[in-house]
Amino acid sequence: MRRIFQKKRFLLKVFSILTSILIWMYVVSSAELTTSKFIEIHVETPKGMSVKNVLKTKVEYIVKGPGLFVRKFIDTEHKITIKSKKYYNKKRKKFKLNLEKFQTKLPLGVTLVAMEPRSMEVQLEKTLKKKLPVSVDGEEDLPVNGKISFSPNSVMVTGPKSIVSNMKVFNLGALPTFDITKEFSGNIPVKNIDNRVSYDQTLINFQYRIETKVIEFKFVQLPIIFQSVKMINRTSPKTVSILVRGEENFIKSMDSSIVSVIATIPNKTGKKYEIQLTAELPDGVELLKIEPETVTVFME
Repeated sequence: MRRIFQKKRFLLKVFSILTSILIWMYVVSSAELTTSKFIEIHVETPKGMSVKNVLKTKVEYIVKGPGLFVRKFIDTEHKITIKSKKYYNKKRKKFKLNLEKFQTKLPLGVTLVAMEPRSMEVQLEKTLKKKLPVSVDGEEDLPVNGKISFSPNSVMVTGPKSIVSNMKVFNLGALPTFDITKEFSGNIPVKNIDNRVSYDQTLINFQYRIETKVIEFKFVQLPIIFQSVKMINRTSPKTVSILVRGEENFIKSMDSSIVSVIATIPNKTGKKYEIQLTAELPDGVELLKIEPETVTVFME
């Protein structure tokens, strides 16, 4: 009997503790709470019209009520959309919107203490579409042979006529960081620099390439290198000119000492030879002509 009594006392203690916790949770959740939340707002425009002035994109709600319901309101995603038919009048271009008329629905027990802003002015203007060439900052700092291109190379901009008509180029901002001694390709995001205009692109492909200009160049009065096991008496001519072709920067940096014009004399009986000249050139340099093409050699 005593054991049964002790068991009942234990169960009553557990029940009391659980009841206390539930009461505490109810009191906490029901305690009045005042807080704020920013709600996104979007004003729709009639067809062919755009908003000329800068509008706020968010409205601050200050609410109060039972903590449980207020927190639920804070955690729930909200968006206010104002339809054009709710405010538009063809005879006017400016409209003052009372945002209290378009406020979002609040949970039961939650009240709106304040709203900021409480009203909003909307100025409408005819919409203009315009294709703008793409530009980027820092292009002037690239090497002379460094060229950039974009794909696409233009962006369609849509917005109020007074703003879009004054836009000449679409600037992507600063060049991405890359090694200017190597070719490069990457994407540049299109940044929304003005929420009154919209663009038909979100990414622009950027390509950097190094253009090589090919030139022709003539080296003059180059000595002939004779390869012979016999003694040479005299030659005609003693020097020659060669015409070569290659990448401009490399050709201009070349020294005549790295160019060799060679005459190989055959190992056979004879006093006079007409030798076809050859040239040894660095990689990437093309021989176009040796002037003259042959040399006359008189042996001892």
